Amino acid sequence: MRLGDQVEGTTVVKLHDHFAGLLQHVVNINPYRLRQLEARAAALSGYLREESGLTSVVRGFVRQGSWAHRTIIKPLPGQEFDADLLVKMNRQRSWSMDPRQYLLAVHEALDRSGRYRDRITLKTRCVRVSYAGQCHVDLVPYLHEYGWFDRHLIVNRKENRFEEVNPAGFSEWMLGRDRVAHGNLRTTLRLLKYMRDHKGTFDVPSVILTVLVGDRVSRFRAFFDRYCDLPTAFTSLVKTTDGWLQDRPDLPRLPDPSCPSVSFEHRLDQPTYAKFRDQFHGYAAKIADAYEATRRTGSIELWQEIFGGGFAPARDR
Repeated sequence: MRLGDQVEGTTVVKLHDHFAGLLQHVVNINPYRLRQLEARAAALSGYLREESGLTSVVRGFVRQGSWAHRTIIKPLPGQEFDADLLVKMNRQRSWSMDPRQYLLAVHEALDRSGRYRDRITLKTRCVRVSYAGQCHVDLVPYLHEYGWFDRHLIVNRKENRFEEVNPAGFSEWMLGRDRVAHGNLRTTLRLLKYMRDHKGTFDVPSVILTVLVGDRVSRFRAFFDRYCDLPTAFTSLVKTTDGWLQDRPDLPRLPDPSCPSVSFEHRLDQPTYAKFRDQFHGYAAKIADAYEATRRTGSIELWQEIFGGGFAPARDR
């Protein structure tokens, strides 16, 4: 038995079975949807590799975002989930002064296909391919330039310029933090995204949640078993994230951990940040109470106030 597990009346009640049931039946995206996504991404990749206008331009494809980080959750009824797929492309000298051509080339290639023509939307940094309200795949042109200093670039079509990013580095950073947290960072992020989407009391982009919570992971806390299981890791990460937020009433700079010259705070404004900070503080207090409860029934009730009736063991469904 883990330290602190289910010795009712004397210490905290972990409710591992309830967390497992919540993830399996309520939070995690359905396996068949992931298989469907894999098939659609494979079809898109195959088409773009072979499309006559892109055969010498496209180098490969890289998963990005919640798909790469394994933090996709089940969407709300009637809503889509999304996945990001980077389209690695060779530098084209003739496009050096007109970067939007990378994005337009992907859009035009898909527009030449009867299969995709009616599914595509040209966005600022991607071409979105939609699948009948089920999901959409965002195809993001991406250049990796090697040299004394590697450069990772995507395209801003509206401003017709390159933007420096490091998507592979970001994924490596996130998965590294997840390893320190014994795999509990990605499940914590899924639970927080579920709270965000289903409670609707705050609105913050997933990448900002990932940076805020991922930056709070530490080897020091790992040494003291603060990530020894999901209930403990979830509570610990929420607590430390809340502490960081409460120390910063004004919208702080939120640097990309893989590309320090890039930051994400432009995706929020001060009122949105202030609302998120206040709501997160309220949830942190409720989560601490639920975790520290020493009676099983009381603990279940407190967690269900946070997660709803879906917080139940799989066998009870």
